[in-house]
Amino acid sequence: MSKTSQSGSGWWLLMIALIGGASLPTFSQADHLSYADIYPLLIDRCLNCHHNPGAPNGLSLETYELMMQGSNNGMVVIAGDSSNSEIIKRIRGERHPRMPMNGPPYLNEIEIKLMMSWIDAGAPK
Repeated sequence: MSKTSQSGSGWWLLMIALIGGASLPTFSQADHLSYADIYPLLIDRCLNCHHNPGAPNGLSLETYELMMQGSNNGMVVIAGDSSNSEIIKRIRGERHPRMPMNGPPYLNEIEIKLMMSWIDAGAPK
């Protein structure tokens, strides 16, 4: 499988589920998810605020490297552990303020599962 087709596989699964009204994908191909698969979601829901070094709490999600550096308060992604990753706690509303700050609408369950699957797969670049 080419690198291009691998990087888009998770995003296409998400789109098929949304368009076709299918049940939540299992992301059995989670080991093929990459930052490129979650980036469209970040563009749509996060980068309005978290896009430069002056971003809230110093958290820029603009690049993989910046995302993995975390915020002024520490890491937001714990590779392999979505349930303890700050970014998941914020988008699920388990910790305040809930993200995105300009919500609702907030991320839906499919979008959250995509982020969790990527993190649980080790948050690969």
